[in-house]
Amino acid sequence: MATTNALTNYGENQVITWLLNTSGNKYVALFTTPVAEDGTGSEATGTWYSRQLAAFTITADSGENTDVLDFGEVSDAPITISHWAIYDAATAGNPWVYGAFETTKTASVGTNILIQPGDVVITAQ
Repeated sequence: MATTNALTNYGENQVITWLLNTSGNKYVALFTTPVAEDGTGSEATGTWYSRQLAAFTITADSGENTDVLDFGEVSDAPITISHWAIYDAATAGNPWVYGAFETTKTASVGTNILIQPGDVVITAQ
């Protein structure tokens, strides 16, 4: 059965390009729980944590972060990060896209949470 009301491949690429590279700054937020469609979930907290400004590369119908995102040295308690969301502000703001990391990120006190290039991937479907 044919899909109705779907974006073409070109349309998907244009939406992702606009979302990630044209519509203003995008900040990656880290979560310890899955993120709901309304953007709620357990965002990381602590004196060490703040959302990181990210740049993205667009290829075909997907985009991914281009640089290492260093969230700093964990100082409060060990943490395991399983999910991410992209916001339009460093604090508060609006959630735009969310997802799960392919591999969880675990850090003990005194180590840094690093998100490698390509860890945050947004794909149109």
